[in-house]
Amino acid sequence: MKLIRWLDKYLEESIMMFLLAALACVMMLQIVMRFGFQNALPWPEEFCRYCFLYSIMLATSYCIRTDRMLKVDAVVSLLPRKAVKVMDIISKIMAMTFCIILIYPSYRVMIGTKIGRHWQVSPSMQIPMAIVYSSAFVGFILGSIRGIQSVIIAIRNFSREEDKA
Repeated sequence: MKLIRWLDKYLEESIMMFLLAALACVMMLQIVMRFGFQNALPWPEEFCRYCFLYSIMLATSYCIRTDRMLKVDAVVSLLPRKAVKVMDIISKIMAMTFCIILIYPSYRVMIGTKIGRHWQVSPSMQIPMAIVYSSAFVGFILGSIRGIQSVIIAIRNFSREEDKA
């Protein structure tokens, strides 16, 4: 149970920290190889691009979980407190719906990298492109899960405030 709580709280953060640390180390390696030894490696740019891509897609679910999505609240802030809570729930439902809708198309893109019996591979690292495109699929699944959690928590908090009033 402790593992599940830890994953619920730190999954995205931990993976993003690892990916960004790997990105920084590999990019530094490339800089040293290119300018120190005049012998650039062929794969670091591609590796860093894929790490960055996964970080972005994981950041989607992280932002949903921590309620740090981009919001324009100029009009919403003028509404009564109860209406603000309702608008917050509606925005969370919209974000969750967006992620749910994009799960299937991202899956199709990921599977679409198979040509006949072979998978497309990346140019320099030679990894299947399905692994690269799975970043969107994984990101939208995690975003959907975090969206469902976020909506449930917002509705519970709304109900508790109604009971107190």
